[in-house]
Amino acid sequence: MLTFQPLRDTKKERTVGKLRNLFKDESGAAAVEDGLLLALIAMVILTTVTTLGKTLSALSQMVATSVEAA
Repeated sequence: MLTFQPLRDTKKERTVGKLRNLFKDESGAAAVEDGLLLALIAMVILTTVTTLGKTLSALSQMVATSVEAA
């Protein structure tokens, strides 16, 4: 003869279940990784633009000096 036991769903078990789901959720970690990657890309772009700007400024100064001398 089969007997069925009622499902136990106590408040403590629900709370523990919610905590387990919270720790399994990795969507926040993905957002942090995306933010760090975006910050790294922004730093590379800023460094490149700054370096390129200084180089172009020096080049334009050199051309201006050459034109004045000619």
